[in-house]
Amino acid sequence: MMTEITIADVVRRRPCEAYQTATGNPSRAKIRRGFGGRDAVTPREALDLDIPPDDRLWLVLREDVLSARVLREFACDCAERALTRERAAGREPDVRSWAAVAVARRHARGEATNAELDAARDAARDAARDAARDAARDAAWDAAWDAARDAAWDAAWAAAWDAERAWQCGRLAEILDALPRDLAGEALLPGDLAARAAGEVRDGE
Repeated sequence: MMTEITIADVVRRRPCEAYQTATGNPSRAKIRRGFGGRDAVTPREALDLDIPPDDRLWLVLREDVLSARVLREFACDCAERALTRERAAGREPDVRSWAAVAVARRHARGEATNAELDAARDAARDAARDAARDAARDAAWDAAWDAARDAAWDAAWAAAWDAERAWQCGRLAEILDALPRDLAGEALLPGDLAARAAGEVRDGE
């Protein structure tokens, strides 16, 4: 895991146009400005940079930056938030979708097997296919698509997207702030801590 993200790391990953030169090459000067004048930032510091939320997430949402377990826990939070938003809008999600998130969260913490995760994922996919076959849902989608062509709707959608990405940055920061770290700087989840404790007991026997 990376304990810091350097300008060289960003250059290798080919950043977007906002961090490129006029000729389309990565600009170290622009990246350094995005880093607040620093040559490197920690993953946690990256989430507080004064750059767009999308760019902050682009920096950190990688398995070579954060642990896979942290990324999975974060993905579960995002999925659960989306389901909750559907419920608030009067569209109750299929119970299989809720179950899939619950199993995925348990799996991220080492409390569910790969077989359980696969079964939950298959059930959630079936739920999605069932919903897609619903004629009323198709009609609603068509209406929403037509509305999306309207400039005012486009502006509202962009604002909602920015707000959601900002929430994601904040939630990921909360996860990292709440977790202990091992000697390599990798954020640990409760399942990791339990496994480590068990290993220490065995080592001391």
